[in-house]
Amino acid sequence: MKKLITTLAIAMMLTANAFGQDLPSCNIYLFRTSMQDSVLSLTDPQF
Repeated sequence: MKKLITTLAIAMMLTANAFGQDLPSCNIYLFRTSMQDSVLSLTDPQF
């Protein structure tokens, strides 16, 4: 029984720590791609 309570307490602490973190901020861009003469071109960037 003591082992179960210890395991539950550790699980609750780890869960609380995970929810307390902020999401990472990132910028995502979309590009049109084209391949010509084995050269990759990125055009028309969109945020």
